[in-house]
Amino acid sequence: MLEYPRIGALALGMITSRFVMPDGEEYLTIYIPTIPIPTSGFMTFVRESEVTPTDITFDEAMRIIFSGGVLAEEITREHFRRRHRVDKGEPDEESAALAAERSTMD
Repeated sequence: MLEYPRIGALALGMITSRFVMPDGEEYLTIYIPTIPIPTSGFMTFVRESEVTPTDITFDEAMRIIFSGGVLAEEITREHFRRRHRVDKGEPDEESAALAAERSTMD
C-alpha cells in the first residue's frame, strides 16, 4: 500500500519491479489497478521507504479490487487474525491443516 494519489489516501498496488537510480537510491515500480477495469490503472515509481508492505496475496488483492472494495474488510480482518495467531505462536488454519494431512500420511 502507498499514499496515492495524495497524502492520507491509501492505494492498493502491486510491486512490478525494483531498480536503482543513478544516485544509488532504490525505487519500486508500483502498478495500481483501477476499478472497475483493473487492466487499466496507474504506474508510479516510489522510494521503497514510501511503501507499506502487506501479506495480502495477489489473488486477495484482486478480489478486493474486483469487488470494488466490498471485500476489503473481510480480507484484511482475516490477515489480522492470522498474524495475531502466529504472533502468539499458534499455527494458522492452513498450516494446521497441512500438518494434520502430513500426519495421516506417516
